[in-house]
Amino acid sequence: MSELLQEYRALDRFVSKLGQDDFNKLTPGTTRSVYDQLSHIAYFDKVSLLAIENPAAFADLAEEFAPKFTEKPLAETVGEYLAIHDPEELIDVWRGWYERLSTHLDDLPDKGRLPWFGPDMSVKSFATARLAQTWAHGQDIYDALGHQRDHTDRIRNIAHLGVITFDWSFTNRNMTPPEAKVRVELVSPSGANWLWNDQPDLPSIVGRAEEFCLVVTQRRNIRDTDLEVTGADAMLWMENCQCFAGPPLTGPKKGVRLQNYSG
Repeated sequence: MSELLQEYRALDRFVSKLGQDDFNKLTPGTTRSVYDQLSHIAYFDKVSLLAIENPAAFADLAEEFAPKFTEKPLAETVGEYLAIHDPEELIDVWRGWYERLSTHLDDLPDKGRLPWFGPDMSVKSFATARLAQTWAHGQDIYDALGHQRDHTDRIRNIAHLGVITFDWSFTNRNMTPPEAKVRVELVSPSGANWLWNDQPDLPSIVGRAEEFCLVVTQRRNIRDTDLEVTGADAMLWMENCQCFAGPPLTGPKKGVRLQNYSG
């Protein structure tokens, strides 16, 4: 089973146990409900299927959809396109989409290309992006409900994505990336050590992998974590990091996404 499919099924098990009122709860610091967050995941899984199964139809949709990113809140646009209003129905339909999508991605060569909003992506990068979006919006759901999440080493994919989008985080904001990279040393949920840019005298970030992933997906403010950030360039990156495509967005302000979990 792919790590993407494992991530889907883990979130599916969690949301399938929720009551109707749970789907109306808002993610802290946002206007998005649990239902909105799950709808976002489901809709872009549906669109991912279209990109694989009917690239021409996807191109038409992308041309139609792109201007709406700035015309109205994305959750509203997704809701209009998805047009599913019952949580149980949403979960059931989403389950069919993500199972089919996972099968497609497993069957395609890693270096094959798939269309998306903006540049085409390799199949491997496409799958990683789907995993990161599912995990990040899944975190939004956990935060809305005040539940602690059990992280797994699947998040190495997200940590790696965070590291390799270092330059993008700056250029997307019309900023010049620092010349030197940042050394990133993380401890995985299983206790393994993960290391990127292992060179002496570099700015550095050291700490728990899940906290790094929460920051690069803009689910936590760097100052609400225990990550050890050394060097001005490393802090500048953490203040502007964005491991996903799209216009530059800003993560939560300090203290906004700092929950007391019920377990």
